[in-house]
Amino acid sequence: HTLYGFGYGYKLALKNYVRLYERDKKNLHNATIIENNIKAKHYSLIVFGSILRNNILFSLAIKHYERSRIVLIDGEDEIKHKDRSEYAKWGTYFLREIPDNCDAFM
Repeated sequence: HTLYGFGYGYKLALKNYVRLYERDKKNLHNATIIENNIKAKHYSLIVFGSILRNNILFSLAIKHYERSRIVLIDGEDEIKHKDRSEYAKWGTYFLREIPDNCDAFM
């Protein structure tokens, strides 16, 4: 099974996990349920798959989870973004493309 897009965004390609996807789709159908789960520390890890685009629950997550339990993924092409250095303080930050001048990223 080849990975489309070099592995970025291969939803449901891991057939053994389809049942987990279906379970979560049924049980996590609205934001209130997810917010309550975050407040109750129901999750062992919080992953933001595209922190610069989709960070609605970020402020809630940093209130209830320690830095070691928050993962931030940044796959954007834009080299400089005003919020990157702030987000990087609150979790483990994965940046897809690190510029030659690493200071340019912040």
